[in-house]
Amino acid sequence: RLHKAVTRVYNDFYKNKEERYIAPYLVFIQSSGMGKTKILYAFKKSLENQKNSQTEAIMILCRAKSADPTRQAQETAIFDYFLELTSCLDSRQDFRSGAEAVFKMLDQLIEHKTGVVVVMFDEAHYLL
Repeated sequence: RLHKAVTRVYNDFYKNKEERYIAPYLVFIQSSGMGKTKILYAFKKSLENQKNSQTEAIMILCRAKSADPTRQAQETAIFDYFLELTSCLDSRQDFRSGAEAVFKMLDQLIEHKTGVVVVMFDEAHYLL
């Protein structure tokens, strides 16, 4: 059902001008331990298993890797990228500069991709 929802948001945003969403975003909000990361990972794997799929998913963890080696290995196996806001923003910069640095990094991640790219952020509250 997630693939159907993502496809609908994409199609409605890019093709259906009359009932257009403001932006092609889906948001999951739920308590810790309820399986949000598992759903995102399963969606990513389902796209990878589809033959001739024009859709690619990228998973980004919005914090630094864990210091614990076991947990770090688990995170590295699941996530494609780690985005720590402090690496994009030093104490002399304002929020706008930090946001611009994050957008630049995201542009670099997808600039050579073809087809539809679904960028999935986990632990996004760390970016606030």
